[in-house]
Amino acid sequence: LKPELTRYLKRFDDCFARRDTRAHMSVYVEGQLSDLDEKSCEPIALAAGIPARTLREFLANYKWNEDLTRDRLREMAVREHSGPNSIAIIDETSDVKKGKKTPGVKRQWCGTIGKTENCIVTMHLGYATGDFHCLLDGELFPPEAGLRRGVWRKTGVFAGFGRPRPVFCRGSAHHVHRLDPSTQDDHATVSSWPRTRA
Repeated sequence: LKPELTRYLKRFDDCFARRDTRAHMSVYVEGQLSDLDEKSCEPIALAAGIPARTLREFLANYKWNEDLTRDRLREMAVREHSGPNSIAIIDETSDVKKGKKTPGVKRQWCGTIGKTENCIVTMHLGYATGDFHCLLDGELFPPEAGLRRGVWRKTGVFAGFGRPRPVFCRGSAHHVHRLDPSTQDDHATVSSWPRTRA
């Protein structure tokens, strides 16, 4: 499995400006695919023989082209796994969170526990056809109240953006609308997949 994984990850080499950053990506992915009981930074780093701080810095601070990585995965899915029965899967995931420092925490509907609670909500776009499936995109759902209070600016989650970018929401595998959660306008932005013939 390791040679196959190495070949797969090599397809993302140009998403990382530095060679040492690329190396941390393979450590992290191998850790996520491993048999470790806990798959957070510390156990993954310890199993790989590197300092836990190094892996935490990779995820929090190292520069890599997230948009190019996402687009490359999308292109690979369309080019190598398109078909007449391809579907897009929209998933909203919520997790109970307490405190005031985690970005996106608000008293809102939490599907995980089936009631309104302080939680974060994320939106995910998956793709499936036959026995192939993958996750293509994900975004934190930004409560408008948090934007007004300046929480987002303080945490730096959306540094460089005037407002949070829209999340993927409705559509088919070949035409995906982007939904801006603050306006509930599903025609705000449209992102077209490359057209393919099945």
